[in-house]
Amino acid sequence: MLPCFHVARLRCQQPGVFRCSLTGLVLEGFGDVVYEMVPWDVDFLSSKGLQVAGALFRFHLLTGSFQRLHLPHCQLLSDGGRHFLSVAHVTGDCVDFITPGQVTDSHVTVDISGFSCFGLVTPAPSDQIAGLVLIFSQPTNSTLFILLLPRNVCLTQVRKEWKRRIGAEYIEAIPDCELIPNHTYKLIGEPVTVIQPETSKFVNFRDYNNFLPSFQVQLKAGATQVRLQLRSHVAGSRLIGWLFGNKECEVWARVIQLKVCVHASESCPLIGWCPAVSDCCTPTCFLSFRGFNQTKLTDSFIS
Repeated sequence: MLPCFHVARLRCQQPGVFRCSLTGLVLEGFGDVVYEMVPWDVDFLSSKGLQVAGALFRFHLLTGSFQRLHLPHCQLLSDGGRHFLSVAHVTGDCVDFITPGQVTDSHVTVDISGFSCFGLVTPAPSDQIAGLVLIFSQPTNSTLFILLLPRNVCLTQVRKEWKRRIGAEYIEAIPDCELIPNHTYKLIGEPVTVIQPETSKFVNFRDYNNFLPSFQVQLKAGATQVRLQLRSHVAGSRLIGWLFGNKECEVWARVIQLKVCVHASESCPLIGWCPAVSDCCTPTCFLSFRGFNQTKLTDSFIS
């Protein structure tokens, strides 16, 4: 189990389409199922010329039957919905790579006949993906930590891990941007004392378990807001760089109000408790799933 992630559970007596408010997973069917995130075997994927494109989920079906699984992704689809995503189905020591049945702007759909481990993979290297710029503050020493992560990362898990690690507070800001895996980025801030490192490489899911920061920003004393700008940093040859400078373009910029912080509670603030299991006294954290209208969900798919 990954740090700070609790086992999730869905109980539904009637067939339907259910979305997990924590992870973005969507399940079609009925019954009682629990799941958790587990680590990938990155070396094995690399030997196959593949890389991680999302979390690996391990499911345990207790009762019932589920026919379809929707895994959240962060790929930017080209014209016509073209993509290079595959679903890894892990059963014991065997791994099958399944071509998705349908793909939307946010989810990959696969038909299932049983549960084990499922996760998304893609050939390496990847093109531009939908990403997030997350900001955490440590008010005691006027420091900001900037994380570059894929869009389909579990935000609640990131927040809880940073709260546990150094007591950092999550700063609410619109995080959406487009990032290129293994590409170098530069952060600019005003007013700040220092930003380190000067540049940082976005490594996508290579180290997603630890949620390491890409930049550390030291603020000026008494600062109440700061403007941050993330730039794509392309270093040319020494001669070209000396004549024209390095090529940079803005990919994300926000004015951050430092007095307005969202305090992450120790009691899973974004997790809803399912009334059907509210009398459970185990440490397992049960999530509420929001049902969707079947027709509306189906209409959103790309053929």
